[in-house]
Amino acid sequence: MTRRSILFAIAGACACASQPPPHAGATQEAPAIFAENPFGVTGAPLFLGDTADPNESLNLLRSGNIGWVRMDIDWSVAGADSAHYDSRYLAEHDAIAARASQIGVNVCMGLAYTPHWVHPGFAGRQFAPYPRYYRRWTQFVIDMVHRYSALGVHCYSIWNEPNSLEFFAPVVSQSSTWWTEYETLLLLASGAIRATDSAARVVGYELAYGPSKRLERELEASLDRVSGAIDVVGIHYYAPDPQLMYDAMVTRIPSTNPLIRRQGLELWLTDANAPVGLAPQDSAQTGTWVKSLMAKFVQRPDTSSWNKTFVSSLCADPDPGHPLSIVSHCPTADPAKQYRHPWPPLAAMRSVAAGFREPPQRH
Repeated sequence: MTRRSILFAIAGACACASQPPPHAGATQEAPAIFAENPFGVTGAPLFLGDTADPNESLNLLRSGNIGWVRMDIDWSVAGADSAHYDSRYLAEHDAIAARASQIGVNVCMGLAYTPHWVHPGFAGRQFAPYPRYYRRWTQFVIDMVHRYSALGVHCYSIWNEPNSLEFFAPVVSQSSTWWTEYETLLLLASGAIRATDSAARVVGYELAYGPSKRLERELEASLDRVSGAIDVVGIHYYAPDPQLMYDAMVTRIPSTNPLIRRQGLELWLTDANAPVGLAPQDSAQTGTWVKSLMAKFVQRPDTSSWNKTFVSSLCADPDPGHPLSIVSHCPTADPAKQYRHPWPPLAAMRSVAAGFREPPQRH
């Protein structure tokens, strides 16, 4: 799909942009923690669920000088019915976005995944849409940006870990690399976002990262192909201990900086996760891990390669397939204690972020 055809698709979709939620116009935005605050939480499990208290969670972040929340709108859920959006699902996100805006916490909204009807013959939300449905993807992006910009959201991230087959799979040619179809969706989304909210930041890629010369070369080539489409490169990184993660983040990963900075882009670590294999119940150990990692970012000037760091809020889960727990109000055996006191991971992050007042100096 050429750039010209992408622009036509965006123009056609813009003509029928949806209206924002009825209460959107009444939203009063509080002064945000400065936009360059480097601390964030990737937080869907922290805010969504039958027993979670999103207002309390947001208040804890705001009072702890944690300036950003990353949360997703899953098109496979919001648009499961091709005729209309799931109003209950979106209403949950509306409330969180509105409250965050009211108290001055910045939200970066992820837009990702696909409903079954845009890729007939392929089962799973990770599959890209067939080209004939690109306009519906563009319309979805426009509708969400129209809706959430009215609620104070001015940052949108496109997809989640597209270099992992668990989260993204091409459908046009099974022999092609994922880059081609992802770049098409990224260009469509970026054009739609900029046409709908000229003040919005666009975050691209959200790569699952491990030191890889090949990945760096392919990223560089991709950035050239989508030049001007994004403002931020998002990267996710996981390591078995804080020192290993820190060493990789300040030595290995920033080697991508020349190609990123050449286009005037920022580099955000949009998902920093707990040591793999850490016992979910050991929140104190997780808290120590978070504090160690975040303190290094504040104290060392060579971390200025990174503009923001978002710590994952994956909740402790008895399923051994999900052994990660970072910043979370996870359910306890005593319902009265649920969501009332920050676990040590969140307390640790707050203790580091509380002393941070100025953006880091960049080389």
